[in-house]
Amino acid sequence: MPMQTLINTSWLQRQLSPTNPADMPRWEDYLHSNIGEHLLWYPSSSTDYRAMVETSQGNLAFHGFESAPTLCVYTDPFIGESVTLNQVMHQDENTLMTAVDVLNLTNHPIKVHDDDLMHRHPDKLMHLERGRDYHGSKGSRAQLIKARTISKQLGEFEGLVLRIPISNYQFFLNAVVEQGVRFTTMVKIRLGCGLFGGCNQCISPVYPWLAWAGCRQLLADPEVHFSGEIFDDIGQKIRRLTGIQGPPKTLIYASIRPRSFWSGYRVRSFRLYLQSESASELDVLRVIDVITRDGQWR
Repeated sequence: MPMQTLINTSWLQRQLSPTNPADMPRWEDYLHSNIGEHLLWYPSSSTDYRAMVETSQGNLAFHGFESAPTLCVYTDPFIGESVTLNQVMHQDENTLMTAVDVLNLTNHPIKVHDDDLMHRHPDKLMHLERGRDYHGSKGSRAQLIKARTISKQLGEFEGLVLRIPISNYQFFLNAVVEQGVRFTTMVKIRLGCGLFGGCNQCISPVYPWLAWAGCRQLLADPEVHFSGEIFDDIGQKIRRLTGIQGPPKTLIYASIRPRSFWSGYRVRSFRLYLQSESASELDVLRVIDVITRDGQWR
């Protein structure tokens, strides 16, 4: 098993365990099936399972992507009611998605250190009414779901989604920065930015670090509410843990495909390439500019 797949799978094993001990063999079977090879991260996902269709093998060429996710990781404290076996997860005129296996999981608490960003910016990085336990809204629970999709255009295929009712920044700072989890693909659609979703702060301060975190494929709308303060504090945390002085230079290219509409937003696909040299301030701004270009948000 490749090292990065092992790191991702080890994090899953430490962070989650079956709520019912009898489900442990099924959980271990999933862990040993290389589900950690290509992670997709969808912050403030709620119950939008269209990402599993858009990034599936049959849509790679359309978006200019190279790899389909082996596991979609959805983070959102308000991730919605739990999924049940045989439940219809998504349906439209072309697609029917159904849950064919469901594992209810216990999400073990993640310690937030006193000097962590989560404490320094509680008004931005978490929903205060949830306190500091991050166990999400009532009725939510961590779940691993195998979904079967029947599509008129793409045929029949299966995919895995891991729903975790936690803050977006908690996942990025703990799993990615502290524990080395890496994700190949990110989907960012209609984040909410305080009205709903995983935090009161747009995830855009993470954009300049995406390539460093392993991300090479991005589906995103043009909405950006960039915080230089949060970006600088993320950099300080990464520097403290890794010695890296700043984000590496990232080359980002938008797909030549026309934008598609998703939840009322215009969405484009992007490819990211990690460079060896450190990013300048202009390099950081260029990443943001490419994502927001021709969009209504700045």
